[in-house]
Amino acid sequence: MSAKDNTISITGKFAQTIFVLLFASSPCAEPQAVEDIRDPYYVGAGIGLSFLKPETGSVALSLSQDSDLAYGVFAGYQLDDNWAAEIFWTDMGQAEISAASTDALAGIIEYQAFGIGGLYQYPVSNSWDVFATAGVGRLRNHIQLVNAERVEDSFIYLGGGVIWNLAKTWDVRAEYDYYDEDAQTVTFNIVKRFGSATPKRIRRLERQVAEQEKEIQLARSSLATAPAKKDVNKSENCDDYSIDLDGVVFARRSVEIDEQSKQVIDTAISKMITLPGDIRFEVRAHTDDEGTELYNYSLSLARARMVRDYMAQNGIALDRIDAQGYGEWRPRVDNSTERGKKSNRRAELVVLGVERYVEQTDTCPELATPMPSVPR
Repeated sequence: MSAKDNTISITGKFAQTIFVLLFASSPCAEPQAVEDIRDPYYVGAGIGLSFLKPETGSVALSLSQDSDLAYGVFAGYQLDDNWAAEIFWTDMGQAEISAASTDALAGIIEYQAFGIGGLYQYPVSNSWDVFATAGVGRLRNHIQLVNAERVEDSFIYLGGGVIWNLAKTWDVRAEYDYYDEDAQTVTFNIVKRFGSATPKRIRRLERQVAEQEKEIQLARSSLATAPAKKDVNKSENCDDYSIDLDGVVFARRSVEIDEQSKQVIDTAISKMITLPGDIRFEVRAHTDDEGTELYNYSLSLARARMVRDYMAQNGIALDRIDAQGYGEWRPRVDNSTERGKKSNRRAELVVLGVERYVEQTDTCPELATPMPSVPR
């Protein structure tokens, strides 16, 4: 077996190992607190291929192996929303030099690098970031058989790639790094984050949800203080205004409304139509804890909008219905079982403005239940 074939075989085995580690250690296996999202500290390890082109310095010598298995580790600290500082160590394997006339092995040059630098990342979607890196380091060679030496050990490196937010505290990172003209790598890395700091994109979503809650509270306040219509016959309690969507659930990672859920919504619509026109409705949708928090927020918002649109298509004015997503932040039950996850993939309905039509407002569940909060 040639050295290059051996490299490909080793790479395949390491890729299989990484695949098993990825899915065997996924944090979706058990529920985690909302606080355990992301943090400033992280570590990573990866594997890939190196591209090595040492100068032979002689027409009698030729480069017979110019790529090898590369692997390395790194650690970093997130300085702010976009910038991070990292240290790294990489083993790039070896290049082989042969005699041009006989193809006999004439020398081996091994490559290792370590250094420190900065990373800038920018989100391009809910689950993907692009990034660029730059820094300084030292390149070490271990030279056997052939008489050679490195002219300059220090280098300025550049790199870039993409990051896939696999789960709450796990990322997959693919990157290209240029260390020197004769030393470059392409690697795939697994990144583990620790602690309780909330990432920038989740913080932005939290602010959006908080602003939405503030608007809803203001709407409630204005409805509560608005003068009641003269000929309103108030009910003694909230029984005539209590509508729920118990039974509206979603399949995993789906926004589609199944037939059973449509029957529940149809029953709710038949009662919503009978309520006064100045009463409003809010659809709140939720998810289980599988996937990233950002993905789950987007998924829950899409589910809420699907329910809202279905109601609008079946007789409820669209301007009377708000759609809000609360991701995995408000689980009904524990997510540790499949049954619990299914129960949490749900939609709920809140009726707004019923206080002007009810004598005993403490019987109204939407008034007795506090507004849902987002994680801090």
